[in-house]
Amino acid sequence: MFLISLKENSVKEESNDESKITIWYQMCLADPEILVSAKWPIPKMKIVDGKLIFKPESEWEVPTDITLDDLRAKRKRELATKYSQVCESGVEFEGEIFQTSEKSVNRIGLALQDWVRGIQTPYWIRKNDSHHPISSYPQFDSLATAISIRWRTLLHVYTSLRDEINSFDSDELLSLNVNSRWSEIESEVSA
Repeated sequence: MFLISLKENSVKEESNDESKITIWYQMCLADPEILVSAKWPIPKMKIVDGKLIFKPESEWEVPTDITLDDLRAKRKRELATKYSQVCESGVEFEGEIFQTSEKSVNRIGLALQDWVRGIQTPYWIRKNDSHHPISSYPQFDSLATAISIRWRTLLHVYTSLRDEINSFDSDELLSLNVNSRWSEIESEVSA
């Protein structure tokens, strides 16, 4: 256990003696500027003006505040969230925004197959759930192509960023902003 001075931001004493630790706890009741802790430094915490506060994520350190594996998993969760958001954002075609969820992508592929067999699709669903009239196979094929290109781009950005996360060291992972990096990669791919 550690007896910590919040005022000085330092360990005053370290001990495993139960009687000494009991005395420390009693001292803490009388003096708000000392703290007893089983661990020092305390993960994700810092002392500012004699108070123990949470560190902003930008100040975290590996392995003190987070393990490399946990940080990598956190960045992958952020990536999955971003991927989900951009997949749902839609694609523009003929001045309208169309749904681009995974379900929509699968359905448009099936609808194209049906059209070739003579089963026409009279409309496609916009992002706002209204109908957009489809009058010809080339028009429908162009919509499917626009959605396909968008999905291919998103998948490329996702896998590129995922591979970067897997290869980054702790400093690179700590400084990585998934949203900014996503935008950078997407701009490079779209150019």
